[in-house]
Amino acid sequence: MKKIFMLIFTLLLIIPVSVYAAATPQIITLEAESDESTINYNGTIDFGMTAVMCKLYNSSSEEVDKFSTAVEDNKFNGSFENVEDGDYTIYCANYEGGEIKKVDVTVGTTGNPKTFDVIYGWVLISIVSIIGMYVSFNKYKRVI
Repeated sequence: MKKIFMLIFTLLLIIPVSVYAAATPQIITLEAESDESTINYNGTIDFGMTAVMCKLYNSSSEEVDKFSTAVEDNKFNGSFENVEDGDYTIYCANYEGGEIKKVDVTVGTTGNPKTFDVIYGWVLISIVSIIGMYVSFNKYKRVI
């Protein structure tokens, strides 16, 4: 009996026993948009997540704010308020760890200013100048 017990014990030590860890719930989608000084974000998860941690970083990679959001029906949303104009990145992940999703968002107008309205002014000045030169040329042509 001892030999059989030792044989079984030895086999258990030699034969690898596979243990599968449960898959960590992951964020599927993450979207963000800005409205003046507020950044609103939302996303979806695959299963079993109860909370999401989201952090806001500025263009210098400095943490600006963080917010924990509850998950309901595999969806989450939240907002960062009183944000200055600039480029930001939001990082979100399962509160208990896992893969991190990120999305970039811009608050305010940090790019080139709109100059389309100035084009109309230049076109108008050009037309008036051409008409003025035409009238002047015809007036002095008759005098000579």
